[in-house]
Amino acid sequence: MNTLLLALALAAQSGGTAAPAQAPAPPAAAPETPTAITPIERRDAASLTAALDALQARYPGQLSVTELTRTLQQRTVPVVTLSAEGAGEGRPAILVLAGMDGDRWSSTEAVLVAVESIVRDRPEILKDVTIHV
Repeated sequence: MNTLLLALALAAQSGGTAAPAQAPAPPAAAPETPTAITPIERRDAASLTAALDALQARYPGQLSVTELTRTLQQRTVPVVTLSAEGAGEGRPAILVLAGMDGDRWSSTEAVLVAVESIVRDRPEILKDVTIHV
């Protein structure tokens, strides 16, 4: 009751109108980093090539795509190499296999997302290791 009386007294002293309390502004959302890869349910060879080309264009100094071989159907089997720009030879390397079975497409999508996450968010690790996918 005393609090209510104090509030009324303060309002009367300020000309009868109390300024409405302002709610604190919500925290600003972190800016979203655009990605080159949008995961989809199943990629065909053309869609995979387009995704890899987009990654290579976006991260030219850290990511390269080369042809390892061709399938019996003459589709390209790509190799993605992640490495720091100007990094020398002789560093440890990690080999990641994905897309080994066409019926299990999720590994390809997971690797595409992981590859982009590494070059976008943690490029410093590529100074110590090369990653082949």
